[in-house]
Amino acid sequence: MTETSPATSVSEKPNERVTLGVGSIVATSTGMFFKRLHIVALLALPAMIAVTGLMYVFTYELWTLLRDATGLSRSTSEPIVAYITATCAIGVATGLSAGPLASAATAYVAAKPISPGASFARIGIKPLQAIATGMLVTAGTLALMLLLALAPNVRLGILMACGCLALGMYALARWGLALPVIPLERMGMRALRRSEWLSADYRWPLTGTFFLLFVIAVLFGGLAAAGLMMLARLITIDALAINFSNSLEEVFILMDVSFGTTIAISVMTIGAAVMRIRLIEIKEPLDIEDMIDVFE
Repeated sequence: MTETSPATSVSEKPNERVTLGVGSIVATSTGMFFKRLHIVALLALPAMIAVTGLMYVFTYELWTLLRDATGLSRSTSEPIVAYITATCAIGVATGLSAGPLASAATAYVAAKPISPGASFARIGIKPLQAIATGMLVTAGTLALMLLLALAPNVRLGILMACGCLALGMYALARWGLALPVIPLERMGMRALRRSEWLSADYRWPLTGTFFLLFVIAVLFGGLAAAGLMMLARLITIDALAINFSNSLEEVFILMDVSFGTTIAISVMTIGAAVMRIRLIEIKEPLDIEDMIDVFE
């Protein structure tokens, strides 16, 4: 009788014949978002606050400081500030929402009751590592967007946009699974290596899955933000007969962007958590029950 180590059995080629189930992951992620929308909104509240606060500070304060300190023109300084703002706001918000939303998604997949209190407790598990990883992943994903904004012509800008989207989704497929790994498996920055191992052999299917979720997230977030803006204008202008001043319009725009961004972050974070569960089912089938028992 020969003995086979667990590591060997996990990494054997037969695992490559197991399909990822892109459609199932997308359906489960969107189902979790809509069926538990009230819980998702509650768990995403810290992310919403972080997005709003950081976007205000960076957009209205940093831009002035950067322009005054460097003497950069508006066309040059605005893309730089936009990149810094998006990286910090999305990164911090993703890090704060990763624990609660991943916990809720895992409970949803396991058909267990979702406890908002227990899910919120996941924010306290290695929060600095989660935020740092969120900012790192976001910075890499959005890196080419800075170059896109500085593109000298439209044609080059379109090519750079396609490259940005493709490389950004690949970066998420390679390292994005670290976001649910940190709070759920109580890891620090080692979660990046864990994400690389889980995503190995499935990088391109994961890239496609993240792309679909990205489109859905942008669609949901954009529609919600547009609806909020229309409602705000309806109430202020038509119902209350209040004219929009520049400052009031800036407040509404900031709220819209923050609201839409938080929705997009929630969809993508839930998707990453569901992908992690699916990859554990494929690569660590004997351990999946142990992973779920953490939430009992």
